[in-house]
Amino acid sequence: MMMGEKGMNSKIIKSLICLGVPGIVLLCPTPAGLKLWAWQLFAVYLGAVLGLILRPVKEPIVLITAMGVVSLCFKQTKVAL
Repeated sequence: MMMGEKGMNSKIIKSLICLGVPGIVLLCPTPAGLKLWAWQLFAVYLGAVLGLILRPVKEPIVLITAMGVVSLCFKQTKVAL
């Protein structure tokens, strides 16, 4: 295995973790007393925090992606900012 392949595999694994953990959170039932959109927003921000910690890509890409997901999918632009 070449050195470049090892680095690429590491980025893929980190990316899958950053996408998989929020996906698992979304599959869990919403806790009592919490609105559905708040639970979904928590999952997106959890993915953003994992992205900042694991760094599969640069930090601005992680944050802009999280803001874009919230703005486009949840139509909560004010909450995203």
